[in-house]
Amino acid sequence: MWGMSNRQEYKQLKIVKEKNLLILASMAGQAIKMFSLDSFDPAQTQPQMGIHPIFEKRYDQKVVEIETSPDNKYVFFTLTDFGKSGLKDKLVCINLCTFKTVFEIETKGKWSKAIAYHPDKLLAVSNWHSNDVTIIDIRNVKKAKVTQVIPCGTSPRGIAFNKSGSSGIIAGYYSRNLTFLKYNKVDRKFYIEKITEPFDFPNYSGNMRHVVFDDFHNQAFVSNMGRNLVHKINLQTQDIVESYPVATFPNTIKLSEDNKYLAVSCRESDMVCILNVLNGKMETLVDTGPQPTGLDFIKANQPKTYDIYVTNFADDSVFCKRVTLA
Repeated sequence: MWGMSNRQEYKQLKIVKEKNLLILASMAGQAIKMFSLDSFDPAQTQPQMGIHPIFEKRYDQKVVEIETSPDNKYVFFTLTDFGKSGLKDKLVCINLCTFKTVFEIETKGKWSKAIAYHPDKLLAVSNWHSNDVTIIDIRNVKKAKVTQVIPCGTSPRGIAFNKSGSSGIIAGYYSRNLTFLKYNKVDRKFYIEKITEPFDFPNYSGNMRHVVFDDFHNQAFVSNMGRNLVHKINLQTQDIVESYPVATFPNTIKLSEDNKYLAVSCRESDMVCILNVLNGKMETLVDTGPQPTGLDFIKANQPKTYDIYVTNFADDSVFCKRVTLA
């Protein structure tokens, strides 16, 4: 685990494996930061060794969430000050080869947070306070433009699309439900296919936070922070079919590249839970620092080994550990 000076509030991180690059979103520091991992070994006992800063850019708003293009040429991130200054929320794109800004575009939403990449060269941005999702066309990345704003739920949070791009899911944090989208390739627009009832209503439903597709097994997973659960979704019926207990306040979830395991950062338990995606069995628990939030889960070069990267929100540190799973 390695820390940074001054208050940073690292909300999210992304590992670009092909470039040996660590990207951090600093909310309090109002910056996007990048570090080289060229000489970093996740298996070593002093993980701060081999981490070298290579790029930093500061903004007049908080940097919240990160996404990269599938070819790892671009990084996208959201800017918001949560309505404090009257500045417009934005989505920013930086070229990861030149580190130059490609575009800054207003999202037309309030409190813009999560980002999802769609295979038809679209980006979806969830807007926490305006209760909608912005769609941005990046076919011409230098002329990015907003093409759609989709009203959905209360405080939409996580967004994900399946591999083909035909379907999407939005997690409603305070509406405590899921919105299913269908994509039309002809007009390049999304249409609401189904809005679920709050989970386990009239009992306390919790808060739907993050969502990932598991196309290999034709299912999806959603973290429920309030109920300390991870839900498995049947994509044919669009229903929750299983709910797996995890540690307290499950936050970010990430599917392993081999589609075998799901990592879950649990903010109030200071740990990452790793589940078997087929049966929900808890494979292992990994202790982290305080309030693990951002998460990446990378298949290592050795058989059955995986690297876990986590931002510890409470103490501005980044945690990494190599784990071996059966």
